[in-house]
Amino acid sequence: MSTANATPAADEAFTRSDPLKWVIAVAVLLAIVTATSCLYFRFKVQPLPRMIVVPAAAEVRIDRKASVRYRNAVFVTRVATFRDELFAYLMYQPYKSSTPFLDDELLLRYAAKK
Repeated sequence: MSTANATPAADEAFTRSDPLKWVIAVAVLLAIVTATSCLYFRFKVQPLPRMIVVPAAAEVRIDRKASVRYRNAVFVTRVATFRDELFAYLMYQPYKSSTPFLDDELLLRYAAKK
């Protein structure tokens, strides 16, 4: 629009500030701030709790074989898996008398098929 065709009433209407426009602008800004803060508090990363249990220091011994031991701790592992209960029972004694398990406790466990 050229300035030659502009009327003073049109210029006044264009530059005049309408209070309703300001109220709508403030309401929209307030809604954006509220939505942003709600999303921030909903999805912010929570810090870890302070009461994290730290394991005790390990005792490293090198005698017959290198070993790392924790006081009052039990380590459990699966040594072998057999399909037949009788064969597992018969293999229990050779495993128990083998070198890795001489000073350790070896348990035979039966797990029913699901």
